[in-house]
Amino acid sequence: MNILKRCLATLFVMSSVFWLSACDRYAEQVRCGDHFVAGDLGSWQVDSQGMAADPKTGLRWFRCNAGERFQEGQCLGDAHLMSKTDALAYVADFAESSGKAWRLPTLKEMATLKETACTNPAVNTQVFPSAKVEQYWASDLSRHGTQLACAYYSYSGNSYCRESVLNQRPFWLVLDK
Repeated sequence: MNILKRCLATLFVMSSVFWLSACDRYAEQVRCGDHFVAGDLGSWQVDSQGMAADPKTGLRWFRCNAGERFQEGQCLGDAHLMSKTDALAYVADFAESSGKAWRLPTLKEMATLKETACTNPAVNTQVFPSAKVEQYWASDLSRHGTQLACAYYSYSGNSYCRESVLNQRPFWLVLDK
């Protein structure tokens, strides 16, 4: 009987620890807008033209959403919300008119933006001042069919490939090294 009581007590303690350890998942997360103080660019290198260079990947990102313009450290105007097809066409036209090889980033590239110390959005808001809490289009194709596309959810930095290609979403622009 004592062995049974000890086993039950041990089981109770172990299950309590298991369930309580999951509670931090629901703890209030720090917003990246509050986490990064003015001028805290991390390892990013930015210029006055609205470009941000990631020294780890060598990629250069436009700091504003597509459709916005960068002026005096701010993103002005309205972000374009487009279907995946329209976003790809916009990027192609933008690349042609600028003479630079702009493109949509891949999910792997977008994952490098993720800040683990904060959320809402989970990017350095000093580098990307107008980042929305949204699903951003990625260039990756979905393996779930042609009517679905891949997107990066900026709130948490997660990605998935079941977004309808018809949905109107913002997107970022990136240049290779």
